[in-house]
This record gives sequence, C-alpha cells and structure tokens, in this order.
Amino acid sequence: MIMKVSVNEACKLKDKVKELIEIVGDLVMIDGYLYLIDIDNRNDYKDATRIYIKDQNIRFVLMESIMPLGGESFVFHRAKISGFLKFDEDLAIQVDNLLIKERGEDAWLNLDLSPEHIKECKLKREPNEGFDFFKEMGDE
Repeated sequence: MIMKVSVNEACKLKDKVKELIEIVGDLVMIDGYLYLIDIDNRNDYKDATRIYIKDQNIRFVLMESIMPLGGESFVFHRAKISGFLKFDEDLAIQVDNLLIKERGEDAWLNLDLSPEHIKECKLKREPNEGFDFFKEMGDE
C-alpha cells in the first residue's frame, strides 16, 4: 500500500520513508523551478515549505497539458505526485506519476511522463518563447 501524505507531513518524515509515497499539494513554479507546496500555504507560496521536483523537464509536459496561469508562476495547480523522496541539500521527490487538476475541474489528469513524451514536448518549445528562465536551465 502506498503512503499518502501532505507536503508538510512529508517534510516531517525526512529520510524515514524509503518506499513509494503519494503527496498531495499545489504544483507551482518559483524562480523558474517546479515545487510542490502544501495546500494550506498557497497564499504565501514563495516562502512555503516545499518539495523540489527532481526532473525539471516535466515542465515541458505541463506546458502542453494545462492552461497556463498569469503572474509569476504559470503553474499553480493541485497535484498528486507519486514518487520517492530524496534528501540531498533540500527535500526533493523523484516523480514516478503525476496527476493534476485543471482549475475549475473535478477530474484528475494523468500526465504521460515517459522519457519519450518529455523529449517530444521539449522539442516543441523554443527557449525564448515567453519563458526566459528555460534558457538558464539545462537537462537534468
């Protein structure tokens, strides 16, 4: 059985969990990087406790799959992420599966995170197509 927790609960677990875990939170872009923050911290999302998304190339799949939002973060969507927690300098998650809710929708969208699909989505985007921070980010 997969353990299901919030972002704040996951942060308290630290390195105690070695198995697959599901975390529910808000997927956001902060300073050009994807993070999962706790649902209760959305008003102060830049300073919220957060979990770094290890494969930042997931952003290309998001750009093809969701309606972008205005403002500083084009992503600010409810997400369920299954994966393995990593404890390097900061808490991070190696994403195995990503479900996301479009604003105003009840259904979860299961994103294809296969390496082939990520590469396909990445090739559709040019570095300066309105998201300058991509230019600064390399492949992970």
